[in-house]
Amino acid sequence: MCQCREFGEYVEIWYDEAPSFDVGFTTVDQHADVELRRCKACGRYWQVDVGRGGLAIPIDDPDNWSEFDDRPLRLQHMIDHDGGLDEGKCIWAGCKKKPLKGCKLCPHHAYPMFSNELDEKNWQ
Repeated sequence: MCQCREFGEYVEIWYDEAPSFDVGFTTVDQHADVELRRCKACGRYWQVDVGRGGLAIPIDDPDNWSEFDDRPLRLQHMIDHDGGLDEGKCIWAGCKKKPLKGCKLCPHHAYPMFSNELDEKNWQ
């Protein structure tokens, strides 16, 4: 029996006692530093980090998984990992978003690589 249905929007897999996405899973495809794996028990697909970050993210559309934008989930992971959001505003000029707990920057400015709201034209 697998644990797939017990997991949320993402699973941290970087720490020693983390769930394994090796045993009971088949690697279906690989793209850069993530793999698409399929649970042998329930058939659910997961995008699993193999060289970075340490997350496993459920994939609803395995046929288009390489186009899946995982940045919002990675950003949410950083918000959760940092303890949530604080009161006040980000100190980035013109930004009105709440900062991360214990930080003066909002998640989008603290972790711009995970933000799909920031691009070269819209750094606010």
